[in-house]
Amino acid sequence: MSEIKKDEIRKFIQEKSSVLTTMRGLLIFGKNTATYKFALIQSILKHNSKSEIYYHELRDDFVRLFLTYYQDNKYQFNIGETKFTKAIDDYLKSSMTGSDWDNLLRVAEKNIYNHVFDAFQNVGGGTLTEKHLFFDHDKENKKIIVRDNLNMILENEELRNTVNLEAEFRRKVVSEAWSSGLNVNQLIFNKESGDIVSVSLHRRTSLKGVVDVLLPYQKGRCFYCNKKMNRFEHKDHPDFPEGEHVFPRSLILNDPEVDLNPDAMWNVVVSCMNCNRGKDGKFTAPVSKSFYEKLKNRNILFVEEHEHSLRNSILFSLQAKNKQEVGVKMDRVNIHYSYINGWAPKQYFPDDY
Repeated sequence: MSEIKKDEIRKFIQEKSSVLTTMRGLLIFGKNTATYKFALIQSILKHNSKSEIYYHELRDDFVRLFLTYYQDNKYQFNIGETKFTKAIDDYLKSSMTGSDWDNLLRVAEKNIYNHVFDAFQNVGGGTLTEKHLFFDHDKENKKIIVRDNLNMILENEELRNTVNLEAEFRRKVVSEAWSSGLNVNQLIFNKESGDIVSVSLHRRTSLKGVVDVLLPYQKGRCFYCNKKMNRFEHKDHPDFPEGEHVFPRSLILNDPEVDLNPDAMWNVVVSCMNCNRGKDGKFTAPVSKSFYEKLKNRNILFVEEHEHSLRNSILFSLQAKNKQEVGVKMDRVNIHYSYINGWAPKQYFPDDY
């Protein structure tokens, strides 16, 4: 077990940590060589709290989910064909009888467990610490030994639903990057619909809600007041999460000295309804410069991801090559607008609220 090497990822997971934050760290920053990890966690979430889960108890759900994801996007494998993907191709070309499905399961059983369990808890060039682990892998007895961290999610319906939903939206973001061949593409926020749209040279694809894409990075809290938000509330409830431009569109668009797209992801966060458009909300006002550094650090965190849409979009929109250049570009924007004494929430909520 080696320590997580990337500082930003280690801080994200370990500082003021919770089981949900740790799981979000794996879903966001874990290596995405294919959709194995999404199929795995979504298969595990179908189980109730328990001490152990055997391979065969996960197999059918895992294969069904992976088969669906594979049909959605076959571009996820940069290592070429594997025994498992060949078996899937053969199954899809077959009559898909019960016998054909059994043949697929036999191949899957021999191949899908080679690395998926061990790799799942690897992140940031290392592995989760002992106190953050979700399970232990018992290869000899073909099972995983479930730790308290994972059982805390399995026995809590709200946590289970949140992880399942965020895993699915995360998969869609990653899948879109694979579809575009990991080319640099722009993610644009449409405030009216609340959607993120992926725009590349030959395609324009809706990735649906900005909240579902960005909320995990903010650990479920408002970018401004730090209140814990609830995506299941009514849209006019103070705790309802909404997409929000940090620097107002009009400010950027009418400034000839700033050549940036205000709708690109470098400038989009999630805030609670109260901060966005409540009685004392921000609306289209500039923000206090106290939030400039927070936005800069958030964008640097994006660049710690593997090569997919959010990382690519931040680099492209800021015309940067790496996280150091992202920091420099954000500093220039922040200095440029440092004269503004903008809006700030009247109340800031502590992390334990």
